[in-house]
Amino acid sequence: MEKRPVSQLMLNGAWLVKAANGEYLDVEVGKDGAPKRFVTVPVSRVRHLFRFAAPDEWAKGKQCPMLAEPVPMEHAGAVRGVKGAPLAPAVQLPVVVAHDGCMGFRLTLLAETARAMRSLTVSPLHDASRSARGRAMAGELMEGIEEKRRFFAIDMNTTTLLLTSSTVGFPQFEGEAKRAFDVIAQQLRFDPHGDRLDEAALDRLHRPNDISESAWQQVCDQLRLEIHYRFLCKSHFEALTHFVQNVFIANSGVVETVGDLVKLDKNQGVNLLIQGMFSLVAKGVGALSFPGSGVVSGALGALFSWMLQDQGPNAATLAVALVNARDGLADLFNKLITSIQKMQGAVYSDWGKLSEMGMALEREDGSRCWPEEDGDLRREASRLMEISVWKDLVKIKWHHMTSSDSPSFLPRYTEADKQSYESKNRNYWVEYRAGTETNLFGKKSNGFYVTYHWLGYGNMWVWHHEPDNAMCDRLFTRLKVTRQEVFTDTSWNLGRETFLVQNYPVPM
Repeated sequence: MEKRPVSQLMLNGAWLVKAANGEYLDVEVGKDGAPKRFVTVPVSRVRHLFRFAAPDEWAKGKQCPMLAEPVPMEHAGAVRGVKGAPLAPAVQLPVVVAHDGCMGFRLTLLAETARAMRSLTVSPLHDASRSARGRAMAGELMEGIEEKRRFFAIDMNTTTLLLTSSTVGFPQFEGEAKRAFDVIAQQLRFDPHGDRLDEAALDRLHRPNDISESAWQQVCDQLRLEIHYRFLCKSHFEALTHFVQNVFIANSGVVETVGDLVKLDKNQGVNLLIQGMFSLVAKGVGALSFPGSGVVSGALGALFSWMLQDQGPNAATLAVALVNARDGLADLFNKLITSIQKMQGAVYSDWGKLSEMGMALEREDGSRCWPEEDGDLRREASRLMEISVWKDLVKIKWHHMTSSDSPSFLPRYTEADKQSYESKNRNYWVEYRAGTETNLFGKKSNGFYVTYHWLGYGNMWVWHHEPDNAMCDRLFTRLKVTRQEVFTDTSWNLGRETFLVQNYPVPM
């Protein structure tokens, strides 16, 4: 039996693998670059996809032993369905894959992988393991994962099918059905499999007397199915187009807004990491709990990958003067629309993709369809897009400041003290921890080590500068970026500078 198109598509790509606990299978890599252990992590932290090798005789509904090999994402923007270089040394998991139809693939680990899977761990639930309750939750989850972790599913999204090749042509008719198809083509004067065909054109066709009604109907039924699938796919791509227009094109001017708040000169050269922006948006949307977030995330990830591959490596970064950044972003985002049009054309011209995507979109549960209401997803995508711009611009002017006498030691310090200080000094983040200090006479006393981190530049009071409240309110309040993230997450990449404290009156 010949393999179905979706099976071919699955074998041609590399995919996210979803675990029973809702997280995704990944490989933790050591400092030497070698794979260390298997883990399950939230979708936003996935760094590896899995590609599969199967025997030639694999067919629909048949369980098949395969080898699943983790591959690093080719670039950060590629969320699903990309190809990458294998790990060294290679890791291959023996699995049994069952195709449930359409895009449903179940994975079961074979018994000989039990030893390798003993090292499988799960990420702390919402980072709650920092608290005693969180550690208990993580421990319970670790205990309960033993049996469940042997069952996974390939997380295949409708739009991500476009990043693989099916090489499945449209049906070829034989005998009387072929004569019927040729007559239809003559009457239409264009390829009946093309996207110009609609129901009205089909209804105007005239069946010759020398062609049986059954043969004519056979061809018309196939063409009507193609029309139906194209309609479903068109609705999906239109929704993706509107999303791009409302999130990216409409917000191209945010780079000017952020530049003004950061106090950058209009002629300042900036490097906007477009690839990082796309990755942040696609993964961030996918991590939301709103209905349809996975569909939107998958579509965005596939679109970003398509556009970056189509436009070449230069599209990954936009280097431009701030005054021209708005136009540069608008031009780049318009290329996303062009990429959507190319993706749609790729579906329409490939029966393997069109049939699988159409069947997925017409499922009764609607799980593969674009959500009817995507307002929450658009708002989150807009927020993440702006955060990406902040990451690229704020580091140009402002540094991560600490004082030369940090940390200070205080006998008492509470969370209320921290919040009070940060509310008065909006560009500050206070870090404190319990500790013990020994004085010159060897006496020990308990207390807290307190370190003040702030945005600013200049290591002496006479030329020290700090941002105004408008910038900090936008970044920390409106965009809900935590202060700790800005000062500790390497993606912000702030330059470090030490302030000479004897020249600076510490604010109270």
